[in-house]
Amino acid sequence: MALFEVLRVLDVPRTVSEVARATGYSEESVRQMLHLLKRRGYVSEISCAPACGVCPLRNLCPSPEPTGGLWLITEKGRAYLTSGASPTAGGPPRPPR
Repeated sequence: MALFEVLRVLDVPRTVSEVARATGYSEESVRQMLHLLKRRGYVSEISCAPACGVCPLRNLCPSPEPTGGLWLITEKGRAYLTSGASPTAGGPPRPPR
């Protein structure tokens, strides 16, 4: 259920801190879940460079720190959230119905 919640709040790019606040999990737990979801192709990370001035998301970026990263759900992650089908092997667990 925790992985599902993390996916659900990534409707817009968010920082680890924002995901933690939205889900109630610690930042460290969120960081670990995001890396697991990334390895499985459900989320991707936009790593921020020190030069925010060249970033195409600079006007939308919620990250107060230029070295922070933004996380967003991939098409595979969206399909998982909207699909009634079972996830592929190694996918996040389905939430209880």
